Amino acid sequence: MYDFITDIHSNSTAVRYKRNQLKKKIVYRMNSSGPQTIPLLSRELKISMPSVDRLIKELIADAFVEDMGEGPSEGGRKPHQYKIKPSSYYSLCLDISISEVKMALIDFNNGIHHPIKTHFKRLEDNQEYVEWLVSIIELFIIESAVSFSKISGISIALPGLIDPDKKVSRSYFTQLEPNLWDYLQIKLNKEVLIDNDARLMTRGEHVFGLAAGKNDVLCINVGAGLGMGMILNGQLYRGNTGSAAEFGHIKSTNSSLPCYCGQEGCLETIISGPAMEKNAMAELSKEDISAIRKITEADDKSFYEGILDFAKQGNASCKKIIQDTGHELGLGISTLIILLNPEMIIIGGCFAGTGDLIINPIKQAMLSIPVQKFAEGTEIVTSQLGHQAVLLGAHVSLIQHLFKDVM
Repeated sequence: MYDFITDIHSNSTAVRYKRNQLKKKIVYRMNSSGPQTIPLLSRELKISMPSVDRLIKELIADAFVEDMGEGPSEGGRKPHQYKIKPSSYYSLCLDISISEVKMALIDFNNGIHHPIKTHFKRLEDNQEYVEWLVSIIELFIIESAVSFSKISGISIALPGLIDPDKKVSRSYFTQLEPNLWDYLQIKLNKEVLIDNDARLMTRGEHVFGLAAGKNDVLCINVGAGLGMGMILNGQLYRGNTGSAAEFGHIKSTNSSLPCYCGQEGCLETIISGPAMEKNAMAELSKEDISAIRKITEADDKSFYEGILDFAKQGNASCKKIIQDTGHELGLGISTLIILLNPEMIIIGGCFAGTGDLIINPIKQAMLSIPVQKFAEGTEIVTSQLGHQAVLLGAHVSLIQHLFKDVM
């Protein structure tokens, strides 16, 4: 890691520390706001243009920043624009679900550098699974051809109850010694952050997606499970112990099915990828099931994603499965609207980009409950970020951790 990012005040002179803090501020502004000019940085950081010029030259010499050439005129001579060099540093981000693991390298310009890699393996609450996780991370780094020294840290999305500040997972790997954070950090020799997958999806949407600039947003993540994150008053809301917004484990009057959490009748048992798969086995023809399996195996997709693909293509039985799922989701969303009165609800995960296919049955279900007066001004949309939302949120989490002292 470049020393100006990891530099600690107690280990450096006051002059060096101040200089490194200014470099961090410059890099963070480039990460959060895009290309910068020397006059703009001078105004924002309240330091002289010659000082900014010297800092920029040092960052260029460090191969961290690059000159983009002349930008738009700010009145007079056109200033040069500078941005973070894409190959300078990366976040290694993982999205672990009940049935699969997605991995991506994301550069400090917020671009996904390496194709997203997916491994299909059921999440197991044991040390063997964690050791497998370490092995696929190491292999992914080797295959990416990115120098290990350029990976700034590892940020992981995990389902279940997680308190990232206390490094506590209450759902998985509770018996692992040392805790999951420290175990992975020792094995991989990188700083490791872990947070709930739906909350990281919400971070991704709030920075890069439809929730950008909004103050009160609910993000619902439908996939191997059912999760939710909340932006309240412009901030990610975690609750007292980090377990707020466990939407998937609210009881449903329409289900008595057992849930992995130990309860019966959780919303997740009827609104999730596995729930759609169970319905498909009962409602689809053998020919349709065989066709979906053939396509999903060839494309490295889960079976429930294949159901969605067939529904988009007009398959009536698959469309009915989506409509039934949307109806149950709409009933649950009605309660959320009455409780929280959000300005936007984003449906993500496997339903990202499905538009009216899922939105229409949600709205139809809401008509059966008198929520219209509560729902005025609440927009219900599907995510445009797709599966990238969780990975981008994991990246945001790591960036904010690295630059927290200059934000």
